This record gives sequence, structure tokens and C-alpha cells, in this order.
Amino acid sequence: MLKLLIADYDEDSCRQISAALGASYQIRICHNGSDALDALREYQPDLMILDILLPGIDGISLLQKASEEGRMPIVLAVSRFLSDYIIESCSRLGVSYLMSKPCNLTSVIQRLSDLVLQSDAPTSAPDPRSIVNGMLLNLGFSTKLKGFACLREAILLMAEDLNQSVTKELYPTLAKRQGCTSEQAERLIRSAIENAWKSRDPQAWEPYFPNQLKRPTNLSMISRMASALLEKHLLT
Repeated sequence: MLKLLIADYDEDSCRQISAALGASYQIRICHNGSDALDALREYQPDLMILDILLPGIDGISLLQKASEEGRMPIVLAVSRFLSDYIIESCSRLGVSYLMSKPCNLTSVIQRLSDLVLQSDAPTSAPDPRSIVNGMLLNLGFSTKLKGFACLREAILLMAEDLNQSVTKELYPTLAKRQGCTSEQAERLIRSAIENAWKSRDPQAWEPYFPNQLKRPTNLSMISRMASALLEKHLLT
């Protein structure tokens, strides 16, 4: 039986969905983001119905952390407020379907069933590129900057060989993939790091760069994130 996590502050809605789906899924319910994050780690659900406006850790932040940790289930997201930011973030973070609240219970059940039939997510391995996206998003990197893609690919390349030379091996390979020069790739990455560092959340950066007072260099950023990726056993 597939495991379903319902993360919604509306207790009545949770009870209705649980009553309707209890015979088909193993269900756990959370009413705030902190409990939902713990459930993702401990319960490891196959599917999640997620209210984006969760108290505590909001739904977008929860998705970012889930992506970073490689714990992303099939996600059916719901929200009373649908802004361009919410829609774009849900799409970027791998939400399978987004519905506007209040939702018709029958529609929720049908959409969830459709997603199970259409997706291989419960048995598929985490995609390293998606995981790195989540790690960078959690640190506040902007996807609008060209350096975001360069840094992501640099981290993936470094994870293949932590001992490679950044200037002689990594940057030239990265430049070919990104259609630029090594110097341009280096500048784009540095600019992305500077941008994220200026508006950083110290709590998000602390696990990667404890007691860091100065902006990380390109090398330290790429190496640390690649090591974190390997530490999470996300690459084979």
C-alpha cells in the first residue's frame, strides 16, 4: 500500500481526505511545515498532498528542503492564493499538480489517482540535477541568473572527481557544455555566489559553511556542494 502524507493546516479537510482515501493508502497527517518535514524524513511517503500556505515552514520552503535532501514524493499541491511566484516555484520544484482551494474532494481523489498511474516517482532514484537545484534554491540562489545553471553543472562535474583541477579541467569542460569561455563561466558563477551571499539566510548556509564570514570562493562553493551531494549518497 502506498504511503500518503497530507500536510494541511485545515483539520476538516484532512479528515475528509483521510476518510475518503483510508482504504487505498497508508496515511499520515501533519498540520504545520515542521512536522511535515519530519514526516518526509521519517515516514518517507510515496505521495503528498501539500497546502502551500502551511504555518511554520511554508510549502515552498518545504519543497526546497525535500528536493535538497532527495525526499521528493509525488506532490499534489493546493493553495487558497495562487500568485505567479507560487505557480513558477511549484513548477520548478517538481510539483505534479497544483489546485486552487477550496477543492472538490472528488477532484482531489481523481487527480491523486491520475498522478499515481502516470508517475514512476515512488520507484525512481533521485535525479542529481534536481537535487542540486534544490540545494541552491535553499541557499537563495536565483534561477534568473545565468550563473545558476553554470554553478549547478560545475557541482555535478566536481562530484564526478573531487580531485580535478578547477581551472585546467572543470572550467574548460563546463564552458563547452554551457557554450561560453572558461573565463565567462568563472565570472558567472562568482556573480551568482555574490548575489546569494548578500541576501543569505545564515541558518541555511551554516551547515555548508559554518562560521563563514566572507563570501565563499568559486572553488570552495563548488567543492563543498559537490561533497554534500556525495555525502547524501545521491550519486553512484
